[in-house]
Amino acid sequence: MSTMHTPPMPGYGIAPETRTSLAAVFALIFGLLGMVACCIPFVGVGVSVVGVLLGVIGLVAISSSDGRIKGRGMALTGLITGIIGAAVGIFVIVGMNVAVNVLQAYPRMAEAAMAKDHAAVVAGLDSASSGTFTPEQLAKFADEVEAAVGPGATFHGNFMDLFRGGKIMGTQPASAQVQSQYPGRSIIPFYVQGSTRNAALLIVNNPMEQNPEYQAGKVTNMIVVPEGSGDAIYLVDLEPKAN
Repeated sequence: MSTMHTPPMPGYGIAPETRTSLAAVFALIFGLLGMVACCIPFVGVGVSVVGVLLGVIGLVAISSSDGRIKGRGMALTGLITGIIGAAVGIFVIVGMNVAVNVLQAYPRMAEAAMAKDHAAVVAGLDSASSGTFTPEQLAKFADEVEAAVGPGATFHGNFMDLFRGGKIMGTQPASAQVQSQYPGRSIIPFYVQGSTRNAALLIVNNPMEQNPEYQAGKVTNMIVVPEGSGDAIYLVDLEPKAN
């Protein structure tokens, strides 16, 4: 008599454990941060690029994990926001470089003033200031600036130097006096690196008078505010009147 053996019931395998991709999580974080910081030159682009790279890494890891790794939505969101943040950041950098290039005429004019090149300085002044501006006024300005910041001062006009000049402008009481003398006028700060002290170069421009070199407007006045001195050195008139 034969004995019948019942085959064993098939067992149930243990489902593989799933986890969220850390790359996807950080891609989302960096992508969103890049969107927020996209208007900060270089910072926004750098953060956004990290978000894009992490998003790609996360998507590759998720696709090859056979379902063990999740977070595709976060990785995609980080990738997309990173691309947008990087694109906006690059646009901001390019736009600011164009604007800074337009403003380079002002540091060049300051260098001409320090060289006592009267013709070059008059060419940059607007009609309200150029008619009565004398070589003696120019020599007085150049001598006073050299005495305040030392010989061989250099005038900087790149993007970061606008911030440096603005920082000095914001901390010196003499800058407030300049602003009160030109109410409603735009004042552009540049950075002056001197051998004894640094300074802010303040340009009061006149956007109503432009030419190919002075695309942002010719100069009504140029003022040097040395750091920590409490003084303001004017190119045109020591006590300019508001227009």
